Amino acid sequence: MRAGHTLRVAALTPAGAWTAEVRTAPAPHRSAVAAPFADVHVCADPDRRGAERWYECADVLSARRPLPARRAECRAADLLARHPGCLVAAVPRTDGGCAAGVRGRGLLAVLPPAGTVSLSARQRCAIASFLHAWLVAGRPVDALCAVGLGVDGWSGGGAGGLVWARVVRRADGDRPGPAPGPVPGI
Repeated sequence: MRAGHTLRVAALTPAGAWTAEVRTAPAPHRSAVAAPFADVHVCADPDRRGAERWYECADVLSARRPLPARRAECRAADLLARHPGCLVAAVPRTDGGCAAGVRGRGLLAVLPPAGTVSLSARQRCAIASFLHAWLVAGRPVDALCAVGLGVDGWSGGGAGGLVWARVVRRADGDRPGPAPGPVPGI
C-alpha cells in the first residue's frame, strides 16, 4: 500500500467496544483495517474527475462534496444503486456529519458532537472503511451506537484520544426517511 494515513476508529455497541486502525492511501486507493478483524478493500471518490474507472470496482465510495442531510442520504442511496459492487457509500453532510449507505442494511447518519467542527475527509473515509470491515467480518450494523474517531482536525478530544460521534440508523432500507433522533445513552 502506498504511503498514506492511519486513523484510529472505535465502535461502541451494547456488547462492548472495539478499536481498529484504518490505513488509507491517496485516492483512488486501498484501505486496510487491522485487528480485531482484517480487511483490505478499494475506495474511490465519486466526486473526483478522471477516476470514473474506479467507481465500478470500488468496495467503498467516499464522496467529498457536502450536501444537506436529506440530499446526502439520497446521494448515498443513489451511489449504492448505481454501483452494485459497492458495499458502503459515504457522503458528507453540511451539518458536519456523514450519511453512510450500507448495501442491504439501509442508511446511517454519523453525527459529530455538538460544538465540534465537521468530520474531516480522513475521518469520513475511515468511517466508511471501518463499516466495510465491520460488515465483512459478519458484525451487525444495527449494533453500532457510536464510532470513536482519532482526532484529525477536531479541537478537543474524548476518552482515549477519540472523539465520539453518534450513529443513527434509518429504518427504511436504502431510501431516506424522517430526520434522525437522539440515540439513548450517547
